[in-house]
Amino acid sequence: MNWRIASVFAVAAFGICAMLALALPLALIVGEPGEKSDVAFSSIENDQIVLTSDAVPCDEDKIGACGTVLTYEGPNNMLDITLEAPEEALEGVSTAEFQLCYSKESMEKRPWRDADDIIGQDTQCSITACDDLTFTGNRTSCLYEINSDIGTAVFFLRALLKNEEGTYIQGAENMNYFQIDGYLGRTTGIIVGSSVMSVVAWSILASGIMWERTKQR
Repeated sequence: MNWRIASVFAVAAFGICAMLALALPLALIVGEPGEKSDVAFSSIENDQIVLTSDAVPCDEDKIGACGTVLTYEGPNNMLDITLEAPEEALEGVSTAEFQLCYSKESMEKRPWRDADDIIGQDTQCSITACDDLTFTGNRTSCLYEINSDIGTAVFFLRALLKNEEGTYIQGAENMNYFQIDGYLGRTTGIIVGSSVMSVVAWSILASGIMWERTKQR
């Protein structure tokens, strides 16, 4: 009976070691979360900055109300976003970041989507569409391609302009709503994670069987 108990502990120990071996490299790759900004969006919002997109005009934030519906890997899976501003509004600006912000209706009954004036604490505008955009004259733009990990929701746009130190110093919003339909398949992260853990599980099982047979001899 003792060898059976020992084999159980051995298999469990092997499983823990395998998981730690996977977790450590992942932690090193991901690293620590970046420092969150304590800048209030209301303190940098500038109505001289014009943020636009090629979404059909829509002032309703309900699912199904807007003419622009974007889908992952569908025929309509990109959004063209443009920002223009006068020279005085771009003084000290180095790069721009465009964000997707959930509409109020898309935030209902979802406490993890929380609007906060402090940019680093806000989760309403937590999706980065484009980052580190440089300017040509007084203009910058990007073509945002929908990715697979966004759920169905209605969004509007926010722009954050940064100085050379990465501090947000100017901002603007475009309240023209558009809809994104979530991807119904399995995302790349889930597929890779499942594959890795499947290999680990089979390795643990095979090791347990070999240990048991060794003890039975």
